[in-house]
Amino acid sequence: MNTSKKLKTFGLTFLLLGFIGLSTVQAQPTVVNTPTGSPTVVYEIGVLAPISGELAPLGQGLLDGVRAAAWEINRSADFGFNVTLNIQDSKAEETAAVTAYNVLKAAGCELIIGAAGSSASKAVAELARVDHIPQISYASTAEMLSNPLYDYFWRTVPKDSLQAEGLAELIDEVGYTDIVIVHRGDDYGTGFGDSLKTEFRGLGSNVSSQISYFPGTTDFSVTVSSIKAAVNAEAIAMISYVIDGGSFITEVRNAGIDLPIFGTDGIADASILNASETTATIVEDAQYTLGTRPHSFGTGEGKFDDFNASLQALEAAGLAYFGGKISLFSDFAYDAMMVGCLAIEEAGAYDGELVNAEIAAVGKGYIGATGNKTFSSLGDVTQSTYDVWQFQDGTVKAVGSWSSADGVELFSNFVDPEDFELKTTAPGFSILFGLAGVAILLFYKKRTKK
Repeated sequence: MNTSKKLKTFGLTFLLLGFIGLSTVQAQPTVVNTPTGSPTVVYEIGVLAPISGELAPLGQGLLDGVRAAAWEINRSADFGFNVTLNIQDSKAEETAAVTAYNVLKAAGCELIIGAAGSSASKAVAELARVDHIPQISYASTAEMLSNPLYDYFWRTVPKDSLQAEGLAELIDEVGYTDIVIVHRGDDYGTGFGDSLKTEFRGLGSNVSSQISYFPGTTDFSVTVSSIKAAVNAEAIAMISYVIDGGSFITEVRNAGIDLPIFGTDGIADASILNASETTATIVEDAQYTLGTRPHSFGTGEGKFDDFNASLQALEAAGLAYFGGKISLFSDFAYDAMMVGCLAIEEAGAYDGELVNAEIAAVGKGYIGATGNKTFSSLGDVTQSTYDVWQFQDGTVKAVGSWSSADGVELFSNFVDPEDFELKTTAPGFSILFGLAGVAILLFYKKRTKK
């Protein structure tokens, strides 16, 4: 085994051990530092989070968002109760999510925050509706969750069909008219991929190929070969999570493919640039990866300042992994917890059926850390805008915006992929062809001397 393979094996081993270790963290009721003199009534709120699995790089940040809301609730005169958190590892996949849900149900939780991963949330929604336990997801965006059958399912993040429209318009605005769509073969990836194809073709542009891969894939050689076969493609649109996305981008660049990659909120986190978390090696080429994500508020917007202050207080108390950087969907997790607990307060009892009946009312006009949380009859937020993001200087930068009303606006800090010199980790096709040409000429010269 060569040195690079050994390092990769060691890295994956330690990454796995880290995930296993994290999966045992917080898998029990957790008091969020309840202050002295606070209400004696304490409710245990269930939380489903990807502490391990394909979304594990986001897991602790999501928990920070829920903890920040709990911290605030336990110190606010607006609530006549305190909360503890029963956090279970849903791994962003169906089987683990169902197991985790059953643990929370057995513990008597009448409100569940989560899950991440649309397939995981769907599996829980099918059970929660029967058990009359409201579920508020902070990160599950698949279109199929907008279903009247799931009348106990809500989400603080907008559904994918809207983002597909924005991503299609972004790719068109930047100047690409022929793309390859690569997506996870699950509810999230397939639904988004189909919507994106429809939206992009609706703009008069072409989708050369739509390629699906199995969740959990680590070897993308077949996918890469399919991309090479799409000779007219000018860009790649990718719908993935952080870990599989990092692996995919790495293999694409190692194969010498220099097409820009447009992604979604699924990879819009700096953890994808951290090889110890995702095995990705794309730091040098980061600006060649951009995309869309639900807009995150900043200072002075909605409850962002309250959210940020609670995060800092948690970190000072040693109860958060904040590190000065707000993780992807952490603010949506904060809003999910706040809306759920406002519904408990309005219901006057910790009873799932009563709480569910109040969620639409408390969400109407509520401006949280991520915007207006007014819900539709299907549990979707009805108003949303999107950031155009790009990896720059090792971080995710907002370089534009999109809304259905205003379309795409690119800011002055946007770097056009056409103006960026890609440093692929393997020789590009032009170099390979050039070397081949040199070899042929040398061979020809040698033959003519004979």
